Amino acid sequence: MEPQSDGRKFVSYRARLPPNHEASGSDDKLWYSVNVGPAHIAFITSYADYDEDSAQYQWLAADLASVNRTETPWLIVTFHAPWYTSYSAHWQEANCQRLAMEPLLYENGVDLVFNGHVHAYERTFPVYNNTLDECGPVHLTLGDGGNIEDLAATFVDYPGYCPSVPQRGPTYQPDVCNQLLYDGEYCPTSQPEWSAFREPSFGHSMLEFLDDTHARFAWYRNQDADTSVADEVILVRNPENCGIPVEGLNNKAD
Repeated sequence: MEPQSDGRKFVSYRARLPPNHEASGSDDKLWYSVNVGPAHIAFITSYADYDEDSAQYQWLAADLASVNRTETPWLIVTFHAPWYTSYSAHWQEANCQRLAMEPLLYENGVDLVFNGHVHAYERTFPVYNNTLDECGPVHLTLGDGGNIEDLAATFVDYPGYCPSVPQRGPTYQPDVCNQLLYDGEYCPTSQPEWSAFREPSFGHSMLEFLDDTHARFAWYRNQDADTSVADEVILVRNPENCGIPVEGLNNKAD
């Protein structure tokens, strides 16, 4: 995302990895969607405007509302910087985007959220607005593929590892939306209740859709000599309990 001399960003990405964004009604290569088997996957970005009146938000709202869950029952959204991570690295960094866009994902019954950015692994329970919620998506931080910057190895609830409350966000999201959610403090003193499993190891994962309402997710450590699973969960969708319209919000009966 390094800017060119004239200030433009993502020039190399747009030229070398052009997605078929127009097929999903997008006018920007930084957000688009595809269907893969029983899943509809929407790709958005942490590096562009995300407020309700932004082009990215408006496209995502239309895309999610158009999904026919009889054809693609699983709904996945992926973007770079995680909204839910308990590592010291990038703690609450993307909170402004979460506050702006999380209700949109929840309203449309998104099942899974995939992220990177934090160089480690973490899986949440279904969560919405920092609270356990069976109708919220499971968030998976999968920045553990390996990199020259080494692992994110500490958690915010470890003594001495809570970052200082920032006065400004990162360059890609300069706004700051700090929240004192843990008994009035910036960081929790134990693993957050929404965090199901976390480990600062390099690894890889597999997602298998078993049927319209069940999927198997497994995470493996790269350093393990065998192929034993380090973390595994059967993901269960509850569309009836969560009021998810089968044919998408755009086709929901009045």
